[in-house]
Amino acid sequence: MTTKTVHTVTHGLPGVSQGRPSLSAIFLGAWTEAKTLYRRWNNRREIRAMMDLDDHLLCDMGITRYDVLRAGNTPLSQSPGEALRKMATRR
Repeated sequence: MTTKTVHTVTHGLPGVSQGRPSLSAIFLGAWTEAKTLYRRWNNRREIRAMMDLDDHLLCDMGITRYDVLRAGNTPLSQSPGEALRKMATRR
């Protein structure tokens, strides 16, 4: 009689059953990531549109044209709106 040992991969995530994640969990994770990337890409378009605003209006918002440029050039892994908010609060 032969005994077979099966090893499963666990990720130690709370609320996730031990073993391989289900196909629906993988799809949900990918879908969530895709929505986040789309939202950040769309935010970049809106931030780039801020370049058309007058310098006085930008100043009233507490940011400069350079801040808008920097926020628009953040990597897709970062939120440009969050970067712009941090720049404005540092003043």
